[in-house]
Amino acid sequence: EGLSRIKGLEPIPSETNFLLVRRTDRRSVEPLRRSLVREKVLIRSCGNFRGLGRWYFRVAVKREFENRKLIALLKEGMP
Repeated sequence: EGLSRIKGLEPIPSETNFLLVRRTDRRSVEPLRRSLVREKVLIRSCGNFRGLGRWYFRVAVKREFENRKLIALLKEGMP
């Protein structure tokens, strides 16, 4: 729910413990991934997944405080 409230992101509904997310601006997730790594938050770029582009990434559903950290960092601004 938190991801869907962030402008520029479109989470794809899932029944697994992963969420696939699309950047609606179709910009590469690599700058975002690198900035999150510096904050010790990992996302999985899906640019090499068949049928997806470099503007897709995957996140795991984690504990509440970890999910809140991810949401907060994404709200701060995406490169």
